[in-house]
Amino acid sequence: MQGQFATWQNAILAALSGIWMKIISKLPDVLAAVIVLFVGMFLASLLGRLVRRMVEFTRLDSFLQKTVGLSRMKDRGMEIHAAALVGWFVKWFFIIVTFIAVADILKWAQLTSFFEAVALYIPNVIITVLILLAGFILGGGLQDLVVRGVKASTLPANSAGMIGTFARWAVIVF
Repeated sequence: MQGQFATWQNAILAALSGIWMKIISKLPDVLAAVIVLFVGMFLASLLGRLVRRMVEFTRLDSFLQKTVGLSRMKDRGMEIHAAALVGWFVKWFFIIVTFIAVADILKWAQLTSFFEAVALYIPNVIITVLILLAGFILGGGLQDLVVRGVKASTLPANSAGMIGTFARWAVIVF
């Protein structure tokens, strides 16, 4: 019985020793990943704020309020700030890049591949937003043109707003 106890004890000690050695061998990677994570999150936040301020400096919001009609959306309770949106995209792009670096340091190939796919998808979202923005700008211009045309024609003046709105949304949808 004494020999069997020693064997179990040796087996448990060997298993714990092996686990401990694996933990110790992974510790530098984990510390590097934690450092990269904190530095990356800080830089992502900093770059997001910097880009937001740069876009605010260009006064893109006031341009969009005039051309797209964001002031009308604000009256309805929806307030959109282009500077905040662009800053948010930049921040999250760099957060995802940080996650890619952390997953790569920790040698998590599947997670690295997933975050790379997400990072490569972000430009598609940005292009989609730009196309939608162009649709809003063109739709707003067409709406003004149609309203002026209807008011100048023999059509009833009260139908100008409805026809103009229809023309605007037709451009945006298509």
